[in-house]
Amino acid sequence: MKLKALSLLLLLTASHAVFAGGGGPPSRAELWKTFYNPLADYPLEESVSDNTIRRLVQLLRDDLGVEKKYIYRTGDGQWYSEASLYEVLNPMVESSGRDLVVYSSGGSASQAPDNTVIFAGGGLPLERPGWSDCTSAGALRGTLELAEAWLEDESLSDFAVRNALYYRLNIAAECQKRPTRKLSERELQSIPAPWRDYLAALAHFYQHEYRQAGETFAKLVDSEQATVADLSSYLAGRAFLIAAQGDWHGYGDPGEAVDRTLLARSAQYFRQHVERDGHYADSARGLLRRTAYLAGDRKAYYAGLKQNLDRLLAGDSTALQFLQVIDEGSRFGQGPALLEYLDGHYRQFAGDSELESLVRLLDFRRGVQHFRAGEQEEAYRLLMEAGLEPAYPYLVQIARESGDRQRLAAVYRKFLDGNTLAMHRAALDYAERGAEAFVDTDNAPLAKRSALAYCSAGNLQELVLGNLSNKNLPELRDALYDAYIQREQFEALNRLMSSGDIDNGPYEAIRTAVRQLARGESLGKAYMNIGYFVAERMTQPKYSGANKFLASLDGDRYCESGLKSYDRGAQYFYRLSLAQFTPQERSTDEAKALHFMINCDRMGIRGCWGTRPEEAESSEVLFKRLHRKYPTSQWTEKTPYFY
Repeated sequence: MKLKALSLLLLLTASHAVFAGGGGPPSRAELWKTFYNPLADYPLEESVSDNTIRRLVQLLRDDLGVEKKYIYRTGDGQWYSEASLYEVLNPMVESSGRDLVVYSSGGSASQAPDNTVIFAGGGLPLERPGWSDCTSAGALRGTLELAEAWLEDESLSDFAVRNALYYRLNIAAECQKRPTRKLSERELQSIPAPWRDYLAALAHFYQHEYRQAGETFAKLVDSEQATVADLSSYLAGRAFLIAAQGDWHGYGDPGEAVDRTLLARSAQYFRQHVERDGHYADSARGLLRRTAYLAGDRKAYYAGLKQNLDRLLAGDSTALQFLQVIDEGSRFGQGPALLEYLDGHYRQFAGDSELESLVRLLDFRRGVQHFRAGEQEEAYRLLMEAGLEPAYPYLVQIARESGDRQRLAAVYRKFLDGNTLAMHRAALDYAERGAEAFVDTDNAPLAKRSALAYCSAGNLQELVLGNLSNKNLPELRDALYDAYIQREQFEALNRLMSSGDIDNGPYEAIRTAVRQLARGESLGKAYMNIGYFVAERMTQPKYSGANKFLASLDGDRYCESGLKSYDRGAQYFYRLSLAQFTPQERSTDEAKALHFMINCDRMGIRGCWGTRPEEAESSEVLFKRLHRKYPTSQWTEKTPYFY
């Protein structure tokens, strides 16, 4: 049985803008919904860079789908995924025909019969893979491989197999700080010496005693026990490699921080394992490249990468295997060189549907080369066929320079989605239709977002009054009314609300407050009611790329800052309300405004978005004011704390 160990892909993802007030980066789907176009962040490079190659590998790997990660495959071909130790080990023991019994948990391990493996309390060690090096899926897989080798070895008695299993599980138990099942001298001696020494070396390895582990494994590489010799050559290399890096922090050039003597010994055993075509030969090849890199031998490192590609080219290899090598090389400045080398085998890949991802990667590279050579038609064909996100800016430029709107629309359809696609397609009609292109649409969020991107509320009002029969009038009205409220342009808003031209909708609830503010009457009450409406009915704007996009389209009409403020939420208007009341005045409206202002200081309170005004008094001061002036008010009773 030959298991190929694949090196781990370290994937680089592009960073994106964060929602204002949000708790982290938004998802790709959220970005599309908010008119943000992440593809616009990709640069137009002179040639395909290592950073872009890493992005491409990420995208292609995602397109391949998340491969099912199997914990183990037994010799009879049975796959186990996300399995526990017991779920695999028990049927393995049963099918072996040996006189052995494995329990997942049970009574006293010390009193278990000679044919029984059992750990009291918590089940078998390694029952489920964890995150540490000694309880990982790799440790579980290695334990199962040992168990299968022991069960199939006819030279081992059932008692020896049982005790070897106990020894290996004890190593895991110690790592997990669990009680071990101490083996008697009789039980230890039943395990043949090569296996006993191997397990002792393994214990040193998992106890992070790497130099001692390496020395012990090194003594076993010529063991007459073939499996012990095979595994020991690999693990000697692993142990010495880790020990060699003991003084290196893991970042930048290792320089003199690595132990060159131990590094050389590590390489020696990895080469021996590869020459023997050992069980972990693929992994050993990758680690040999690492030893070359740590030793500063870049020539040997790059040669190792190319040799790996040659092996893949000669065999029945998967796209993922090629992508892994390309990804590794791109981290050390060799991504473009590896793509150039593989491009020489393009015809070999083009006829293999299993390698379509690799062909797309090479098509992208060829497309960029044609683009830089001024061969736009061929560049367009190849980049569209590749269909990879970094191709977007090249294709947009080709389409714009050709003046072909249909071609540009095709690029948008291929790469964009949702609201972002609707916005870019509408922009194609902007030269002919102006703002109507964004307003007269089936996409109501687009209509509202384009309205919020206006620089002037007065100009937006002209648009709204010119579209009174538009199906998106409610969205346009909301954007306009919100803008007037946040800019405190209450005279203009009062005239509009009183004109009868527009159905005020939910804003009818503040019509009186707007009129009072326009006339300078009952300001304390009016501002308080506006603040309450803002908390209950208005929503905080979220980050959107639409403002920037529209401003680049027409900077006279649209502004990046837009009309709606991120800061002027309910507390802004509550503070204005409280400023209207004198120390001697007593008013239920003041008590209400104090209650609302204090309540907004509670963590996570609904509706209280925006920034607390710097000039506002603290929650404690307002609390004392409320309780001193209105000790018997229902609003005081509803405000037992300050925040």
